[in-house]
Amino acid sequence: MISIIQLIKDSIQLYREHFVTIIKYLLLTAIPGALFLALIGPVAFLGPIFFASLLANKIFLIIISVLFLALLVIAIYLAIWFNLSLIKTIARLYQKETLPSVKTTLIETRPLIGRGFKSSLLVAILVMFPLLISGILISLASYLGGGVITTFTRLFGFVVMIYGLVHVVFFSVRFLFAAYEVAINKAEAVASLKNSSAIVKGQWGKIFLRLIVISLIIYVAIILLTLILQLINQIVNVAGVAIITNVILQICSFFLSAFTICGVTILYFNAKSTLKN
Repeated sequence: MISIIQLIKDSIQLYREHFVTIIKYLLLTAIPGALFLALIGPVAFLGPIFFASLLANKIFLIIISVLFLALLVIAIYLAIWFNLSLIKTIARLYQKETLPSVKTTLIETRPLIGRGFKSSLLVAILVMFPLLISGILISLASYLGGGVITTFTRLFGFVVMIYGLVHVVFFSVRFLFAAYEVAINKAEAVASLKNSSAIVKGQWGKIFLRLIVISLIIYVAIILLTLILQLINQIVNVAGVAIITNVILQICSFFLSAFTICGVTILYFNAKSTLKN
């Protein structure tokens, strides 16, 4: 298994040497969310003001709901597509393969969107279901009206929630490489989870530790950047500066997310090679 120091060095080097290419694909991943918010935001904000009478109409509400769901589906479709393209590109950069054009990469990954969606859905269900059950139990307890059954239901819900938190951490690491299996090896949804589990098996602790270190680096970088921007805001003390510094912080945080993907990509190939050996 690659050492933590070497993983950080390799991640920084990979990001630095291919910064423009990685950012190009990273910006693609921001498009779905930006478009969704750009279309839904004004409607949600201005709707109650200009369409108050229409909002009382059930047919109008149904139409709005259908449009909302359609936009959400399109956003999810594009998000999966662009994220798979980003992963595949970073993997190629790390392996020093010849990099095709953005258009070619998108054409290659488009057939994988369905697998990526199914894989992500399966991971979400398998990782989050204990917390979902605990939420249902705790909510149910509030409707039972008191008594032993209510107390037991609420207590059991909290026990399931505590287990659920441990469950989320364990299985998040176990299925960490599912999307990478889809993007890089074109694995089917179920196979991607099985392959990820096989890669992580016997290396869970080492992988988890390296993920924690990468996350801490990002966290510390964001905290330092926040403190610097807050200091600038206090020194300048001009209306609008707070908004600008907040935008800068969001942009920098977005760019830092690529460092995490670089680190996980390197970790993926290293863990897989360790497994083979």
